[in-house]
Amino acid sequence: MRVGRNIAVLMIILALGACDMTRQNVEQDERIRGRIVNDQGQGQSGAMIVIQHEISMDNHINKLSRNWITVEVNLEQAGHVYIWVASYCDTDTISLLVDDSLAAGRYFVQWQGRDAYERLVSDGVYWVHIETPEELSRRPVICRNSEFGSYSDTTGLRPLAITDYNGEFIISQACLPLDQTVVVAGVREEPDTVAKISRRVKVWGMTLDSGWAQSNWVFVDEQSGADVELLNN
Repeated sequence: MRVGRNIAVLMIILALGACDMTRQNVEQDERIRGRIVNDQGQGQSGAMIVIQHEISMDNHINKLSRNWITVEVNLEQAGHVYIWVASYCDTDTISLLVDDSLAAGRYFVQWQGRDAYERLVSDGVYWVHIETPEELSRRPVICRNSEFGSYSDTTGLRPLAITDYNGEFIISQACLPLDQTVVVAGVREEPDTVAKISRRVKVWGMTLDSGWAQSNWVFVDEQSGADVELLNN
């Protein structure tokens, strides 16, 4: 009987420990958790999710607009040049901009904030990698969008997440430039720009049938993330 009591006590302790671990995991969930619903409260599946960041800059110049992001490259000698754009986590290639042999000279390479399939990317910081005979570097650039709502082509959007059958989605903070300061190099004798990205974001979701839904501006906590709901009318 004593052995049986000991086993029972051990099982209770393990169960309580499991509850504590579950509670801990919930409390430490750093992700952005959200759901898109229609006016009847039903979840909207298959919606494409992108994020708009709150960004402040020390000067407002064209190189930080979404339509044309320009990178200046100076070649002192002729050679093969590779220039490509990677995500903030720098684990993938978003778009290959240059793969060619170029003569010595000054070049201005432009990126329109789209991936290799011409899909519009989400707001945020991206890395432009430059590989020339005399340079191997990466530079930060910023994509900004005042309103996603004017864009209507779901097939031309590169989402950060897609809602499941309940209309729910999750986005990790790991590859978001929250609470970061970056220096974007100036071009054509313009000064560098210091850009500060806060922890406030607006979440946008787009469905083919219902169009865009958006959240209010929300603060994403470093430890507990954020919960958002988007109403699609």
